[in-house]
Amino acid sequence: MHIDTVPNRNSRPAILLRESWRENNKVMKRTLANISDWPPEKVAAL
Repeated sequence: MHIDTVPNRNSRPAILLRESWRENNKVMKRTLANISDWPPEKVAAL
């Protein structure tokens, strides 16, 4: 699992908790939670 920051056009970036794995030499990602509403201290602690 990792934290991924995804840019949004005219909005603030989305902060996502994601899982990644490989399938047939291709990296796959699954979003587990959108934590954009969390305070920065809580995101850093995670």
